[in-house]
Amino acid sequence: MSTPSQPEVNRKGTDEPETATDSSIVRSEIWFHDGNIVLQAGRTQFKIYQGLLSANSTVFADMFSIPQPPLSGGDLVEGCAVIHLSDSAVDVTYVLEALCKRSHVTIDEPVSISVVAAFVRLGQKYQIDAVLSEALKRLYNEFPVELKNLDDKRYDWDKISYSKGINIDVANLAREQNLLSVLPYALHLCCYVRSDVTMQGVQRKDNTIAKLAPINERAVLAASHSILLLQSSTTFSWLTADGSDECDTHQDCNNGRNQILRNSFFPLPLYTCLATWAREWEDNMCGACALKAQDRHAVGRQKYWDELPSTFGLPDWEELKKERVLSNI
Repeated sequence: MSTPSQPEVNRKGTDEPETATDSSIVRSEIWFHDGNIVLQAGRTQFKIYQGLLSANSTVFADMFSIPQPPLSGGDLVEGCAVIHLSDSAVDVTYVLEALCKRSHVTIDEPVSISVVAAFVRLGQKYQIDAVLSEALKRLYNEFPVELKNLDDKRYDWDKISYSKGINIDVANLAREQNLLSVLPYALHLCCYVRSDVTMQGVQRKDNTIAKLAPINERAVLAASHSILLLQSSTTFSWLTADGSDECDTHQDCNNGRNQILRNSFFPLPLYTCLATWAREWEDNMCGACALKAQDRHAVGRQKYWDELPSTFGLPDWEELKKERVLSNI
């Protein structure tokens, strides 16, 4: 996880970041007239309460506990000291909306990946447990470490709003913030797009491009072939296995499995590694063969899931689960 960093109270004319001139400063909608501290991210300023920051962030609490030299009038905004942050104004807005207005923190309502990313980045950086915990709950719900939890969700997005490129955004966030337990399933989902799309990126609704970070792109491209081989020996091993000993129509059942094999994997194989059992697969098999195939399919899916982290060069699930135990989520 990220190392907390101290924001700085800067003086004009000395070490103030060259992010904005006085004439270009934008006043955020988060501006409490009785506030006693001003935060500045880029050219956007926010006027809030020092006590609110201290109560929610150990980093700010520690900073405010250190005596500061007096500031001249030119260093103040409406009589308040200005703390310059190196974070994006968008991220700061989302976090302050949560702290000041309780926005984005109703667990029953999905939020955008942008909100989740802001909560993780600033939550870890400034040790704001309330927003960090909220973000991790949502991420861990959508990207579980147990196959059973994924099946219980039925693959629905219910805590984070779905958007184009979201799997890429999640994978990049997880890598950036060292949330490795999120990566196996996130990278698995990234494998579902063509390799040229993986390299070029996915256009979001706002016309920006979601593109895998180089380390994630290499992991996905390197794993693509391995995943196809893995699914043939795990989830879909029943397609090339013998039927049931109780089968009286061996040739018909073999033909049925071969038909599924041709439809699913020729001329180009499909990434269907975690596909649940489909009733139509039983149409050309006897009841005994279908039951045996379904059992092998369930066992194979679990085996595929168990081997998923190593496919992307990550620690095994047991090691990755420790991350979630430590975060108490």
